[in-house]
Amino acid sequence: MRNFILFIFCSTSFIALGQPLPISDYWNRELERVEHLNGHAVFTSYKPVLKSEINYRKLTGEVKDSAKYYSTLSRLFFRDHLLEYKKDDAVITVDPLFQFEYYKDQKNPTYHLSRSKLYQNTRGVWLQGKLGKEIEFQSTFMESQSMLPYYQDTIAQILGVIPGMGRHKPFKKVGYDYAISQSQITYSPKSWWAITLAYGKQFIGNGYRSLLLSDASMCYPMMRFSIMKSRWQYHSSAAILQEQERIPLGSTGESLFKRKTGLWNYLIFLPTPHLEIGIMEACIDARWTANGIVSPPIHSYVPIIGLRGFMAQKSTSNYTLYGLNLKWNLNTKATFYGQYVYTAHGLGHDGLQIGALFTDIGVQNLDVRVEYNQSSSQLYTSSSQNLLGYTQQSQSLGFIQNGQSSEWITRIHYRHNRWLFDGHYNQMSQKLGAGSNPYADQSVLETGDRSLQQMQIELGYLIHPHTRTCLYIGFLNRQDIHRYLPSASPKPTEHWDSQLLTVRFACDISSRYFDF
Repeated sequence: MRNFILFIFCSTSFIALGQPLPISDYWNRELERVEHLNGHAVFTSYKPVLKSEINYRKLTGEVKDSAKYYSTLSRLFFRDHLLEYKKDDAVITVDPLFQFEYYKDQKNPTYHLSRSKLYQNTRGVWLQGKLGKEIEFQSTFMESQSMLPYYQDTIAQILGVIPGMGRHKPFKKVGYDYAISQSQITYSPKSWWAITLAYGKQFIGNGYRSLLLSDASMCYPMMRFSIMKSRWQYHSSAAILQEQERIPLGSTGESLFKRKTGLWNYLIFLPTPHLEIGIMEACIDARWTANGIVSPPIHSYVPIIGLRGFMAQKSTSNYTLYGLNLKWNLNTKATFYGQYVYTAHGLGHDGLQIGALFTDIGVQNLDVRVEYNQSSSQLYTSSSQNLLGYTQQSQSLGFIQNGQSSEWITRIHYRHNRWLFDGHYNQMSQKLGAGSNPYADQSVLETGDRSLQQMQIELGYLIHPHTRTCLYIGFLNRQDIHRYLPSASPKPTEHWDSQLLTVRFACDISSRYFDF
């Protein structure tokens, strides 16, 4: 027994595995629902949340299933983990992960025929565990091959990455082959503090989007220190970020990417059990300059909110962002939230979020979210270097659409036993040009405008609660129009429209964003 536990501990430590609650809109809503019903003060704006910090046994995926199953296969398919080890204070589980999706594009038949068929084929594994009261860990790995719908293919080609997933390589000439992994190990010898090593994502906020720190970009390695008291928490994390541009080391295609450091300090406090206030400071520092790779500056190691930004104020290789997050629980069924973000060391612009989440309104398990997001021109852009913006692998670390944008979102979710209905509508408008692209030439302020409307509905059945395995059929309609100024493009108008019929059999343990 001791040798087995020692082996697991050493293995997970080596691959830098915390056992966090997955970051996605479903798990975020479940977290709010369960903790609000408890009626006591709780922190929900910083994610990932460790299961040890919350009453996770009341989450839908963890509630004891009282149904009778008459075979091992049916128990594995509908309830149990694929592999589970429990002995004394050690718990380790292993589950398969997959996303099999088929698309039928009604709007772009020529494109569809050129691909023969459109599909998503993802397979992976999810390892979770807890050793005693001090160590929690998890690790996931997923491998994918895709023939993407037209608008998703266009986004992937422009960014050079699959949104939220990472770099891709060719698959059957016109498809994509890519993989993603995440891991985390958290050591918490006392209930009030913890240290985490991870390769993954973070999210600050209570909405579907975040303007402060989003999970929409590619994973990154990080280290985090957390202090957790009954009325306040403090999280300080440091990460290594990179861009889709290699350093000049000859003609080899495997040169290192240009890197930078990301550093976040986040203070949360609960003045009342119903009000949560968070203050964030984020600093990005360049590791690559015209003179080559440089060491991180001294302020990169300062885990004190305010002091880090103060020390970096005269640096020309720094981008600093400040943010405020608010959440007010009116009652056990209504939550109002918002964010304000301001860049003090970029080009000096701001952003705003206002939203509301209603759970069990009129009918049990009926949830409705309404949200508005707005970002000013050049919000996430550095005033000195285009690679120094608030970005990771060509994607925003804040609002998914970067600057010069506004968006309305409505999301409806209903569950009856294991039957599911999801509805999602978002409407976005944006001025094109330097203000909407941190990598663009800042002298070109505007090149046109863009309007997006996307509506998606899905009817599904929940098969396995632990991994949120569902079978869905759905319909998506997207109108995405780019209008360019005559001097900016030979094409006055471009359409990235789609009309998809979808069948999806997937494990929903993370968000995948193509609604931008």
